[in-house]
Amino acid sequence: PGIVVADVASSLVSGLPFPIVVTLAASNVAQVLLAVWLLKRFAGFRNPMERVRDVLGLAVFGSLLTTAAGAAVGVGAHVALSSVPVAAAGTFWLTWWLADAIGVLLLTPAILTWASWKAVRFSARRVAEGGALAVTLVVVTLMVFTGHLHHPYLIAPAMVWAAFRFGQRGTATAIVLVSSLGIAMTSKGMGPFILATPAASLLSLQVFLGVVAVTAMLLAAILAERQAAREALEHALAEVESRVRERTDELESANAALQLAQTQWSQFLETSPDVMWIKDVEGRYVAVNDVFLRFWGKRRDQVVGRTDDGLGTQDLAAVRASDAAAMRDGSYQSEFTEHLGGQESVFHVKKVGLHDGEGRVVGTLGVARDVTDRRSAEDALQREKAFTDAVVDSLPGIFYLLDTQGRFVRCNKVAENLTGFPAAKLYRKPALLMVPRKDRPIIERKLEEAFEVGQAESEATIVDAEGRTRVFLLTGTRADIGGETYLVGHGTDITERKKMEEHLLQAQKMEAVGNLAGGVAHDFNNLLQAMLSLTQLIRSDRPDAPRRLARLAELEDHIKRGSRLTRQLLLFSRQEAVRPETLDLNEAVLEAEVLLHRLLRENIALENELTAGRLPVEIDRSQLNQVIMNLAVNASDAMPEGGRLTLRTGALGGSWVLLTVEDTGHGIPEEIRGRIFEPFFTTKGAGKGTGLGLSVVHGIVTRHGGTVEVESR
Repeated sequence: PGIVVADVASSLVSGLPFPIVVTLAASNVAQVLLAVWLLKRFAGFRNPMERVRDVLGLAVFGSLLTTAAGAAVGVGAHVALSSVPVAAAGTFWLTWWLADAIGVLLLTPAILTWASWKAVRFSARRVAEGGALAVTLVVVTLMVFTGHLHHPYLIAPAMVWAAFRFGQRGTATAIVLVSSLGIAMTSKGMGPFILATPAASLLSLQVFLGVVAVTAMLLAAILAERQAAREALEHALAEVESRVRERTDELESANAALQLAQTQWSQFLETSPDVMWIKDVEGRYVAVNDVFLRFWGKRRDQVVGRTDDGLGTQDLAAVRASDAAAMRDGSYQSEFTEHLGGQESVFHVKKVGLHDGEGRVVGTLGVARDVTDRRSAEDALQREKAFTDAVVDSLPGIFYLLDTQGRFVRCNKVAENLTGFPAAKLYRKPALLMVPRKDRPIIERKLEEAFEVGQAESEATIVDAEGRTRVFLLTGTRADIGGETYLVGHGTDITERKKMEEHLLQAQKMEAVGNLAGGVAHDFNNLLQAMLSLTQLIRSDRPDAPRRLARLAELEDHIKRGSRLTRQLLLFSRQEAVRPETLDLNEAVLEAEVLLHRLLRENIALENELTAGRLPVEIDRSQLNQVIMNLAVNASDAMPEGGRLTLRTGALGGSWVLLTVEDTGHGIPEEIRGRIFEPFFTTKGAGKGTGLGLSVVHGIVTRHGGTVEVESR
């Protein structure tokens, strides 16, 4: 923007036409941009021009080439507008070009160097010298241009002074000072460059000043490069000296460390209780310790510098192969046996490859340790462990060892088989995780009691790997083993015993209730029979009374229902006469299906899955039918909205058969599942059931030597 404003202002003041003004402004801007691009692209220009290539680049690209192009554009504009004749265009262009080129050489260096980041160092001596240089330049220039001195080259020594002492910035400033005085004096007709016309005089002066400027700036650049090279060399020398000192210090430290390491290694080699040696890549011994010499019964001069030939009874091929493996793979381990003092000794050998500072393999380091006692102890420990494992695994129940946090440390095979968890999965697993959540507080208190008191006993339900539960009687005793406190526990599986106890208790309850029900049923049945006889007598005495007959019929119906109830009670109490016979379970199910189809609601689908062949059972026919009917009716009551009822038979092997009645109802809640076979227990509303159906089933089945089980989801 500044270039454009200056060009437009100066051109308008000169009275040039507006088209020429615009053309010149655009040309000057393009000239500057072109010069910058050429300097960066081809000269690698850097300010403040302290390299020869910077000065030459400014002279060639910034002064000569771009100004020539700018002058051509300006002259072309004048010729186009007829302000300059075509015949005078060449002279006009030459004058324009030289003026612009010399102007760039004289003014641009001063602007660039003073605009650079390099700070000016002021001191009294420096200021005095600068003042003396300025006075000298002014005096010499005035004397040359006033005629007292007729040799313009006398300005050169002062310019050399500026280049040597003040660098490129001082040189550029001196050029501006001399140029200003020279142009001013020549414009007044004074000086050695006066020619026929003022324009010719100024052109001659400009050429002179351009040559002086380029020469002085080149000298300043050469001096600056030399100074930079000297400083770089001094810096490099200082860095080299620093590195040499550092390297010397490192070498001294390394030598000291090496000396210390050698001393320590020698001490370690001689004080080690193990057999130790060093070999080179050829297998020759470089160093051995005294233990090595005593082991083989050799002197040092009989070993060092020699190979393994003649040392002992070792397999030489195997020794060389192990050395090669250590050098190839980095390390090698093995064991060998030697007969020493009439007994066999076992040695553990480890060899490692040795490398120099550049990573090349230079040999092997070997260590042999007598592990006979350790191996004997390990073998004894293994035998002891095998004996302990055999004893623990032979225990009839589960054996376990818990730490103070209640985690498994060890268990026997029985524990693995019963719980379904391998010992590896039980290790460090909290024992409480195998107990149902509701029982954990009780077992946790028992564990605390065992660790505090020393012993505890408890029944616990254990959940195995498949989610099944088993009941164990657990005993735990505190024990100190190897300085640690543990709980040594033993568990007996009492699942079947608990089931038998429950069955026995249920049977005893059923028998007690049955005896009571049987007695009541006999007395009640006698009363019913008497009442039934009386109703029959009344019916025969007054056959002509319809209302009385209807009431007698109703009374007779109730008496019969009571009789059926007493029959169920007698059946439950096992006082009903039993007539067992051999029946086919499949045929009994099919016969019951005929009655069930009429008895069940329409929204219940009755299906069967009967096993192939006969399933002979020894049972009372009516009681078997009673079992099937009671189970089916009970299942249908569990499906008020309908569903599927399946009768399934099967053979269990031996003399056992299976009858399954399955429904798709709402299921039986867990909290009442254990009570469904109790007499008179029912979940139905009042008047909708006696609570004897499943009790009768249980009584009939157990009376015939069978069992009843229930599953519900």
